[in-house]
Amino acid sequence: MALTKRVKPNGAGDHVDESTKNDGDPIIPAPSWDAMLVKDWKSDVGKTIFRRIFHWGPFVALFLIFYIGFVAATLALSWWPINSVGGFIHFSIFLFWNYSTLNNFLKAAFMGGGYLTKEWIPDLTDVDDHLQYCNQCKGYKAPRAHHCSKCQRCVLKMDHHCPWINNCVGHRNHAHFVFFLASASTGCFHACLIIAASIYHGLNLVWYTRYAEKDSYPVVRLTITWFLMSVLAVALAAGVAIAVGILLFIQLKGIYKGKTALEEYIVSKADHWREERSEEGEEVTPFIFPYDMGWKNNLKEILSGWGDARGNGVWWPVKNGTNQFTLSEEQLRQKASKRERARTVVITENYLGGWWRAVYVGPRAFFCQPISEEARVKVEIGDRWMVTRGMKYWLYGRRIGRNGQDIDMQPKGWFPRRYAVVMNDSDDETSTSKSE
Repeated sequence: MALTKRVKPNGAGDHVDESTKNDGDPIIPAPSWDAMLVKDWKSDVGKTIFRRIFHWGPFVALFLIFYIGFVAATLALSWWPINSVGGFIHFSIFLFWNYSTLNNFLKAAFMGGGYLTKEWIPDLTDVDDHLQYCNQCKGYKAPRAHHCSKCQRCVLKMDHHCPWINNCVGHRNHAHFVFFLASASTGCFHACLIIAASIYHGLNLVWYTRYAEKDSYPVVRLTITWFLMSVLAVALAAGVAIAVGILLFIQLKGIYKGKTALEEYIVSKADHWREERSEEGEEVTPFIFPYDMGWKNNLKEILSGWGDARGNGVWWPVKNGTNQFTLSEEQLRQKASKRERARTVVITENYLGGWWRAVYVGPRAFFCQPISEEARVKVEIGDRWMVTRGMKYWLYGRRIGRNGQDIDMQPKGWFPRRYAVVMNDSDDETSTSKSE
């Protein structure tokens, strides 16, 4: 749907919305509208790097980087000494993977995805029907921006919140995050080769000493301590190479399509809703994702410039036939639909919240928790919660109307299904009218 609203960038006179132009080009460049970000928005990184690192995720990641790197580098000096040209080149390549992994990890952790200014309002007219409103930040959400409950800010082109960097992956640090994954997976694979070869030669050192020609074999001497350290390091390196390699594949697949992880979910829901309408005989227009510029441009958008993000993170080039608000309007429709499908439940037992307290709910509920960083919230007897999704043993929703607060300001998260009973429509309407 082409927008007919008008804009006033920088206080200038009205002109037609640039995202509705159609000159036959398959791609419409990003409009020159003011992003309305604070002047020093590039320095708006939230927590300092030290506060980012003091979290279990970065602690674990840094331990793996340094431990695997130290063990593999030490063994590499015995397995292939740097007094030869080949050994020097080999060792330099391994050090490069370590440097690239650590450098991109710290940049991704410190920079974050980039934050939208709090109380952000674009210099446009009639935005209520085209943009979502964030009650936490007291402003509108820019296209492709999402609010992160962990960072407590709206993040530009948010992909996901990553516990390993203790920050969001988004507009500013997406490339650094991908380079970090690529360096870590490649470096760990390289480390596996070094450590495995060193263990082999260390265990067979006596045979090589007796039967092999002098100086034709690597001299790797393993003490019991170094043998155990090497076995642990190769196991960790193999695990990281596989796990991070899978995550890298998922990230590259999303970049290839021009979609973030959140946008992939939004588009899948949009397609599913239209399929259902079509099966019911309705005529529906297929949803066109506006930010897929073709795989070459998509890869260039993220990976060119060695990590420097393109654009301002607010306004984007889009496909012809779409506009800056196509995705935001679809999100508004999906949220309205979700509210219609939501069910109200009343809590029958107290739950103190948290991952580990789920053990008191029962072993099945404990081991079948949702695989997500979303909170396991505290619920109390008599509370009412609006549930929007669920699993066999868990429900996800937001608390309704305690302390006279707006529902969007109430806590939300997962709680045990067995502690909730669905209210019927008449009870829901009665209690809602009383609260009003």
